[in-house]
Amino acid sequence: MKIFIRKSQHGFALIEALVALLVMSFGMLAVAGFQINLSLNSDVAKQRTEATRLAQQKMEQLRTFDNLTTYANIMVSSTSATEETITSSTSNTIFTRSWQMTTANTPDMGRSIYVTVAWTDRSGTAERVRLFSHISATDPALNGSLFFPLPDGTILRRPKNRNIDIPIPAISISRTDKSYIEWPTGDTHNPSYLVFSDASGDIVQKCSTLPTADNLDTNACIRFDGYLLSGYITGGASQVDMVTRIQVPFESQQYVSGTPECSVTSAFDQTTGAAISDTKSYICLIQPTDHDTNANTARVWSGRVDLEGETNTSLAGTYTCRFSTNANTSDNDDHPAVYSLVDKSLDNQNFYITSNIDDCSAAPRFWHRTNSGTF
Repeated sequence: MKIFIRKSQHGFALIEALVALLVMSFGMLAVAGFQINLSLNSDVAKQRTEATRLAQQKMEQLRTFDNLTTYANIMVSSTSATEETITSSTSNTIFTRSWQMTTANTPDMGRSIYVTVAWTDRSGTAERVRLFSHISATDPALNGSLFFPLPDGTILRRPKNRNIDIPIPAISISRTDKSYIEWPTGDTHNPSYLVFSDASGDIVQKCSTLPTADNLDTNACIRFDGYLLSGYITGGASQVDMVTRIQVPFESQQYVSGTPECSVTSAFDQTTGAAISDTKSYICLIQPTDHDTNANTARVWSGRVDLEGETNTSLAGTYTCRFSTNANTSDNDDHPAVYSLVDKSLDNQNFYITSNIDDCSAAPRFWHRTNSGTF
């Protein structure tokens, strides 16, 4: 009988454990390194967020000024580099915030500004956030006024905050919602004045003395329902003399009281006051007599407005172009050959005089009269 003796392998489990521990150690080192980097990156991200907030905060502080005087003071004090130290209460970090503006523009239309926030992270690396913007030299009162609605319920601002149909040179009457212009009567000793409603743009009164808030309700100012028709008359160099002799007659009038009063004067740039060469401006005062049958409120007038010289031959050999925004002149605003039921003042009803009929066919000009006087 044979007896087999089995030999045991002592220590094999210990070797496996040591190898596993070694592998796990390398893994733990990798995980530890990843955690350190993750913690550092998370810390830097938090610091960068706070630095951006601090930069935006300073930018908004520089943008916030009550008036242009305050703005000028801020600009002067910020032209050279300025910095301050800020200790964070949330990230245990010390930030250095600095800002600098560009030098003044001429004219001063605003300044470019740089705001920089710098700090050192836990690894000793220098970090920074830098913002760039532009601060406009605009009075805050002008910006704020855009949010207040006008009487017509819109926020569209018009010249001098009144109806666009009122002539720009018109002067506002203090303590009222009205404006006025002096109307040329030909008598310098007895001028008259037209008073407009700032809301509607219509002429509502005619005064024999300078209108004020105190005399609008006196005998010096009477009620007057009227509209203005105005525009410019220009021409080529050879038509300068003819332009100076232009008259504005009305034809085929309907619903018009009397003969409209028209005045033709030299044209001036409304911004600079300089005379405009080869150009005249005209303005007509029309007093309608009938109401619009559709709305039954506004007075209306109809008629045709043409140009004539002082004599029958003063415009011989010329063509008159009627300016329009498009070929369809059915709307009164588009300077039609015949106005129909006009219920407001009209401006930019412009004419062009030329000796070349081709000038009249070029858009946006549409001619209506030949040198023989036919249409």
